[in-house]
Amino acid sequence: MKFRNILQIFCYYIIPIILSIHFIINPDRKFLNVIGWISIIIVCFILFIKPIAMITQYKHFKRFLLYRRELGILSFWLALYHSLGYLYFFKMYKLLISNNLASYSYFGIPAFLIMFILGITSNKISMKLLKTKWKKVQYLAYGALILTMFHIELVKYQTFHFSFIISALFVILKYLEYKKIRIKK
Repeated sequence: MKFRNILQIFCYYIIPIILSIHFIINPDRKFLNVIGWISIIIVCFILFIKPIAMITQYKHFKRFLLYRRELGILSFWLALYHSLGYLYFFKMYKLLISNNLASYSYFGIPAFLIMFILGITSNKISMKLLKTKWKKVQYLAYGALILTMFHIELVKYQTFHFSFIISALFVILKYLEYKKIRIKK
């Protein structure tokens, strides 16, 4: 069995089963925070790996490009359980209904909705149906990254340095990638 097939089974089936079992047995706020952070780290990795691979031309970085869809699905599952865990187990749905949301939710909810769109369109069927528009839909990941950085800032004020550094680094890498591609032509 190929590595990609193993990764797909893990990301598409095993992770959701493990997360479901965990939430049934022990819904824990600390765990929800951890999977939220892991989801963010995976999204950053997915978005950062292409400019790094293009700038450095290092073959090992280019190999990671092959697995971005699977990692995106993994990130989607983690974000889904992070969001649903807070909404359901910690009664945040009551705040949603009463329109009395915490400020970080105004960024977290749209970020999750984008992740949801990305998650349900990250498959071969969607690629065939959407054709050239599929790539445009996938560009929504940039919006999810920006919204997530605001979400982090408002949840934990002391993480400003993390969000600022990640955002600045991403802009620099995309600029360098753009310049590198432009120079090649």
